[in-house]
Amino acid sequence: MDTEKETLLLYIESLLPRGFSISYEDYSIIERWWALGEADLPRILLVLSEILPSYFQQKKSRMMPLRGVEKKISQALLRHL
Repeated sequence: MDTEKETLLLYIESLLPRGFSISYEDYSIIERWWALGEADLPRILLVLSEILPSYFQQKKSRMMPLRGVEKKISQALLRHL
């Protein structure tokens, strides 16, 4: 895995509450976001930073699969082309 993708994964992991981790399904979603964002790490991080923190805040006590926010982030990445 390249360094930029690792940075992306570390950013997402840093937002997860203690005890949660990225699932196999989440890795697939992240790969799709990477492709939609045209592997432009700053742009992808900008979009994620606008959406993910509040998503994880409201889901604090439950499982936090990224599929719950996949469509919203995908649409935002397409708008930021």
